[in-house]
Order: sequence, then structure tokens, then C-alpha cells
Amino acid sequence: MRYLLKKKFWSLGTKFFVYDDEGEPVYEIRGKFLSWSDQFSLLDLEGNVLAEIHKRSFQWKPRFGIYRDGELFAEMVQNFTWTKKRYTIEAPNANYVVEGNFWDYQYQVERDDEPIAEIASPFWVWENGYGIETVDEADDILVLCACLIIDRVKTRKREAMRRSSD
Repeated sequence: MRYLLKKKFWSLGTKFFVYDDEGEPVYEIRGKFLSWSDQFSLLDLEGNVLAEIHKRSFQWKPRFGIYRDGELFAEMVQNFTWTKKRYTIEAPNANYVVEGNFWDYQYQVERDDEPIAEIASPFWVWENGYGIETVDEADDILVLCACLIIDRVKTRKREAMRRSSD
């Protein structure tokens, strides 16, 4: 499946959409981004909550809980290496790794060492957006949550750098 997200969707407010490659909305994102701890939800178009994401406060590394049906389903953590950033997702049935060039939106998601999603700015994506392409066996909701988390971490860092340069 292919999905489209805008790079600067956080500036649109607390409600925006995830689109398919035809430009049709398929999911809705709602959130509280100005709160002390980021919280946002991924919903279907009927308003049913598919997943909720909560940033864990007071953590040394960025850490987010991904909840389904009100229960912690997975936890995503940003890990630092000497050469690049890497995220891990601990889920009940598999271990996920997200690696690549996050600043240029060129990264992939692997489940148990098998690629399940590519995130990039290919030719079929809007000028100011990026695409997510998943394999049939992928947990698309978990992959979309990972993309939202990465983009939010990047946005927070840009905001902090901008404030420190003022």
C-alpha cells in the first residue's frame, strides 16, 4: 500500500489526513502538539481510534508508547549510533528497526530483519511531501505511527534549534 504525508503537516494544526497515492484521505490524525507531552491519535475516516501515541516525558532518549484499544501495544525508542540515528520498536510479536537518512526522508522499516516499508520522497509524491510504501504483510498502522513519531521528533528539534538561534 502507498500512503502520502506532507513534510510540514504539524504546522497545519491538530487535525490532518494521511492520503493514499490517488490523493484520497484514508486516515485522520488528531493531536495535542502544544502540550508538555505530545499525544496524537490515528483514526479511520469514521472516527474510530486505531492507535494512540504518547510521548514518554522525562526520558533521556525520545521514547513513545503506541497504544491500541487503550493498552500499550509497542514502544518506539530513538537510539544513537556513531554514524546515524536508528529507531527500534518493541512490539509483542516482532522487533522492528527503522534506519536511514531521516533528514532526507529516505529510510526503511524492517521487521525481524525483513524490509516491510520504504519511506522516501519518490516521483509519485507531492512536491512538499513524502511517501510510505508497505508490503502486504506489514502492520500499516504501526508503520504509519512510526513515521508520525519520526516526523514529530524532527519537528521538535527544528523548533528547539530555531528558538536557540533567536
